[in-house]
Amino acid sequence: MNQTYEIFSTQLSSQLPEAVPFFKDLLVTPSKFEQSMFQDKFDSFLMEIALAVIENDTIDLIAAERITDTLRELFENVNEFAPEEQSLIYAATHYFFETEDAVADKSSADGFQDDLIVVNTMFEAIGKPELQIKL
Repeated sequence: MNQTYEIFSTQLSSQLPEAVPFFKDLLVTPSKFEQSMFQDKFDSFLMEIALAVIENDTIDLIAAERITDTLRELFENVNEFAPEEQSLIYAATHYFFETEDAVADKSSADGFQDDLIVVNTMFEAIGKPELQIKL
């Protein structure tokens, strides 16, 4: 494991230990990120959550939108990060897209709290704490 992931894993273990196993298969080193790589995924994920709100109005669509907007901002400069940092960005983004993660996104108003913890921990680990999301 690389040092960036070790920092991330240690911090995440203390805040949300049940999320750590999700990263075993997500942590890969992408050959090169394209900014557009996740744009369609962001759009379709937000549409999926917006449609889910119709059936469960407690879902925190605002949290999903804030996380998406901040990750989109990060992706504008993703190729400036070291490969191990890109790997962690990739993994945290995929965790966000997973609706059945440590806390199911569509289950309640707290569905995106685990995603916030994961994304904010990733920002800290890659040296971008100023991007952390406060709701």
